[in-house]
Formats: sequence, structure tokens, C-alpha cells
Amino acid sequence: MLSKAAEEMATGNMDTPIPEINSTDEVGKLASSFRFMEQALKKHIQQIKDISKLPGENPNPVIRAGVARNILYKNKASATVLEDWEIKTGNILPGIFHGPIKTALNLEKNQEMEVEHKDKIFTFELMPVIESGYINIYGRDITQRRKAEEELKKITEEKNRIESEVKMATLVQEGFLPEATPDASGFKFAAKTIPTKFVGGDFYDFIELEKDKLGIVLGDVSGKGVSAALYMARLMSDFRYVAMLDPQPGNVIPKVNNISARRSRKGMFATAIFLLLDVKSKKLKVCNAGHHSMLIRRGDREILETGKAGGIPLGIVENTSYIEEEVQLFPGDVVFLYSDGVVEPMNDQNEQFGMDRLQSIIIESNGMPEEILEKVDVAIQTFTRDAPQFDDMTFLVFKVL
Repeated sequence: MLSKAAEEMATGNMDTPIPEINSTDEVGKLASSFRFMEQALKKHIQQIKDISKLPGENPNPVIRAGVARNILYKNKASATVLEDWEIKTGNILPGIFHGPIKTALNLEKNQEMEVEHKDKIFTFELMPVIESGYINIYGRDITQRRKAEEELKKITEEKNRIESEVKMATLVQEGFLPEATPDASGFKFAAKTIPTKFVGGDFYDFIELEKDKLGIVLGDVSGKGVSAALYMARLMSDFRYVAMLDPQPGNVIPKVNNISARRSRKGMFATAIFLLLDVKSKKLKVCNAGHHSMLIRRGDREILETGKAGGIPLGIVENTSYIEEEVQLFPGDVVFLYSDGVVEPMNDQNEQFGMDRLQSIIIESNGMPEEILEKVDVAIQTFTRDAPQFDDMTFLVFKVL
């Protein structure tokens, strides 16, 4: 039975069943070897069939050339895709192939070359068959791959540039923001900025003045990145310089505006609100340059808006008029300053967090300023969940004890 099966296989009949012989002697081992050989031969024959069909059906160029660079065979794609190269049987291959072919034949190793042809890019793999005296050349159109690689390179470079700029802007912002809040008798302060991945120009500062006075400023520079951070840094310096000379908010805001307007570049501007707190009398003066109103929680349910947005932002037009307001604070009052990133975060339904939610949280929060900030922050994070945010959030809160 085994010998008959071997004879059938020898005639090319690879479907001949090999008898099951379970013994462990030489005959059993021989039968097992025949079965392995049968499967291996079937697989090899199928590969040969597949390869034999490939050149004619391949949409990419397939060429066979002799050692003299003469074309022995070319598929249809070679003549159409490379039409102006005169890829015809009997012709000599274009000179661009000669050097790589020589290298492949000398080294007896496959070589790969990349060629730009018209508006396309091809790679050609040169596979020498030394014993038969020819070389097979398989072409592949990689135009789209190269375009994708170039696009990816540009995107990566832009991503790296943005990340580098964000890091620099973050360092500038962190370097200028106060490291600690004031230690003023009868008051408790808290403040923080939560930057997004696109760092903006949010800022705040506490300016300690003479005679129990404290300057407080919070603002938002237009734009993002390093330019906004640098603008912010200069603006903070301007506020400090001007407030030291004359701390009255109705004078500080116009003077800083004039400085900014004269220096303004590329249309940058900033909104800001400046406060002058008299720690002893608990009187608070405020002037607003296009920023959100200051919120005061008084009692259990009342929210007052003071220093309503009036006047244009800083740095747009010189000699602009601004209004100064004054309010008397009382024990238990909570003053809340914020940037637009606090009320404008969006959830996945494109709904803004909004002023109503912010005021509700402030009313419901009876703790110290740090606790109020934490509750507002948590509420915003819960509202937005995983929705991306594009603006910094800055809070400044103080409470009259």
C-alpha cells in the first residue's frame, strides 16, 4: 500500500491517500515522512501557481532583464505605467537601472531603488537569479505612501512645535503668577489657574500697598501660547508699576490701557478687572476693562454683581474712559473673580457651563475660599467630563471673616 502510494505521488498525483501506519518501526516512520512531503509539495506547487499568475495580473511593473540589461520579459503594467521609458521586449533598460543591476549581480544580493517617474514614486526590487543569467525587477507605486509620510512628518513637526510652545508658555505663566496668597487680617484668600493644553494668557496678582491697602487684578489676554504668555507678563508688570504710583482703580486701568495700546502688536489685547481693598475699613473699589463682573455672595441666597463689564479691553484704543465703583464689604461676604474659561466650558452636547450654574455653586458653598474653588472646579469637571476644553480657567476668591 505504501509503495503504491509512493508510485502515484511520483506521477504527480498529490491527492493520493497515504495509508495510516501507526507502528513506530521504519515503515511507520516512512509513512509519516511521506505525508509530510505530500503536504509540503502541495503547498510549494500552489505557491508556484500563484507566482506564475502574478506578473501579468500585477498592476505594478514586473520586468525580467538579462545581464546585458536587455529586457527579456515585461508585463502589461510596465508598458503602460512606464510608457515613456520604452519598456519593450528586446530593448535595453533605461540607464537609471544599470548601476543597481550591476551591484545586484556582483553582490548576488537583492537591491532596492527608488525612482520618481512623472508625478509618481516607485520602488524597484532587483532580484538576481545568477544561475539562470537574468534579474527580476518588481516595481511598486508608493506615491500615496510617500505623500502620507510627508503629511505625517508635517503634522508631527507642527505637534512638536505646539508642545514646545505650550511648555514655554506654561513656564512663563507659572513664573509670574503669585506663589502664595496674602496674609491679611480679617480676610482669607485663594486663587489658582488651571491651564488647558493650549495655554492662554490668564493672570492674576496681589499687589501689597501701603496703609493697609491691597491691589488685586485678574485678567485674560487674547490669544494662546508664548505670545499671550509674554503679553501677560508685561501686563502684570505694568499693573504693579502703575498701582505703586497711584492705586486708585479708576486711574490704574486707564494708565495701563494707554501703555498697552502704545505697545500693542498684532492686535493683541486683554480684559482685566482691578480691585483696591482697604483691609481696615473693608471698602472695595473696582474698575473693569471689558472683563466679567465681580460676584459677591452676601448672606445665604444673594449674589451681587459689582464692577460690571464696562469700557473696552486694554490695549485697543488710548485715552479710554472707565468707571470706578465702590462697595462696602461685610463679615461673611465672599468675593469671586474669574476668567471666561470658568463659565464657557462645553460638554459633549455643546452646552456651556454658564453663569447660572456658577452662581448656584457659589451660593451653596459655605466653606473657606479653597473649598469654594474646589467645588467649582469639581462641578465643571463633572459637567464637561471628557469634552476637550480650549481655554484656561482662573479663579480668585476671598472671604471677609
